[in-house]
Amino acid sequence: MLKKIGTFFECSNRKKILFIHACIVGYYAWLLDVFFQRRLRLGVESLNKISARNLPNYSSENSSQLVKDIGWSIKLAHKYILVNNACRHNAYQAKIMCKKYRLDSTIYVGAKINELGEAEAHAWTVVDDYMVTGFCQAEEYLVLNTFINEIK
Repeated sequence: MLKKIGTFFECSNRKKILFIHACIVGYYAWLLDVFFQRRLRLGVESLNKISARNLPNYSSENSSQLVKDIGWSIKLAHKYILVNNACRHNAYQAKIMCKKYRLDSTIYVGAKINELGEAEAHAWTVVDDYMVTGFCQAEEYLVLNTFINEIK
């Protein structure tokens, strides 16, 4: 435990802030979902369905390291948050954090049939062709909906 705390303090200040932000937004998303029975607003629903095989290529000059750090912080917060932090919560975290840093993001909601023959839904977030949350084989899922979060 002390080694993990020491490793955390060795991280850059930006990573520490992103981790704390991811934890706060993670708890907020969980509270909205569980206690207030409120749907998480993932973004503006796209009218044209986008195939997971043809992920959009944003033509902005975003910092790829910042995007990777956001993904890292959400993944780490997911590991240490004491509540059930599902993929939709992680997608919401990514949306909020990307908005704060003025990054365009797209949230995909998809479904597939697993090995047991049951339907399995999943949500993942993509920024500049980099998968920030969800970390799945997007090709395996039928994309049911996309939510585009563009910064104006």
